[in-house]
Amino acid sequence: LIDDNDKGITLNSTIYDVLTIYDSNEILATFELFSTLSAYMDIITISDLLSMSSGLRHYEDPWEYYWHYDNNETLGVLYEKLELFGDDELFRQPRSGYKYSSFGYGIIGVLIQVISGQSFYEYIDTIILDKIGLENTGNMETIDSSRYVK
Repeated sequence: LIDDNDKGITLNSTIYDVLTIYDSNEILATFELFSTLSAYMDIITISDLLSMSSGLRHYEDPWEYYWHYDNNETLGVLYEKLELFGDDELFRQPRSGYKYSSFGYGIIGVLIQVISGQSFYEYIDTIILDKIGLENTGNMETIDSSRYVK
């Protein structure tokens, strides 16, 4: 995705860079509603999110775990998910250490949709699973679970 984009997005691009370069004003406005995301989206990079060094926290309780299952974000769903952590202080400053963060990977899912113009699931199916021939592998949106659940 980084290599194939034509707008200069790199691993060092920030959340803010991606959202402004791709004119994602509605998503940008949604991120700006949350104090921590608003304060750090011009600092946290794609590389920070991928390497778990963004400073964003992980789940605090099991119910938060289910937020990332729907990566086909509508603004309403995105807002509900950002409510879980968007105002929380960072665990540590970006790039100052490793801390697992599914919330960071959720933001990566949003950025994948912004850059690719596809839903997260469509992108994963088309760019990864189909290309390497994983015909019996899928995701929660596209896999036919009736074939496997008895």
